[in-house]
Amino acid sequence: MLDVIPMEDYKWQTERPEGYKSYAIKNTYSDYNVTVDANGFLKAASPIARLSAAPEHMQADYLGGGFAQAGCVAVNGEAAGVSAERISTGVYQLNGSLGLAEEGWTIEVPQDVNGNRLCFVETATDSDGVITVKVSKRRFDIDTAAIVAGEAMDIPEGRWIDLRLAMPVCGETEALPPETDAVS
Repeated sequence: MLDVIPMEDYKWQTERPEGYKSYAIKNTYSDYNVTVDANGFLKAASPIARLSAAPEHMQADYLGGGFAQAGCVAVNGEAAGVSAERISTGVYQLNGSLGLAEEGWTIEVPQDVNGNRLCFVETATDSDGVITVKVSKRRFDIDTAAIVAGEAMDIPEGRWIDLRLAMPVCGETEALPPETDAVS
């Protein structure tokens, strides 16, 4: 992403003919409030994890925008402390969060150029917030006319699954007592 420019440097102003000024609030997006998902689209940012089968084979943008690798996942600053491991073919486990976000988007699956999802993804969160992600081939079920989970597969090479997380609230920092001058 581009360099971050402080918000105080952004001001939009229009002047009315009568001399009155009106201000319009505009949203400015940067790597502090959005992320680029696995398909190249901007998404509202919050704690985000980019789950990959083989981080060592990912492109440079996988760790771009302040993401750091933690096992087979890259996390942004708000998701610090989250890690993931590959349990078996198509099965991944994320630890360190409270689970998926409770509002807004929660998961983004990689797609091809036509918008077709490259895999089928199921998630489950246990009572401790551990997220289990199961990835499988897509299969068309003729009885229900739906895409369902097929044979287990790993996340396609060079792609990742975006997960928007719920994180524990950071504990309040304890105020230090004011410094006192030593009396001699």
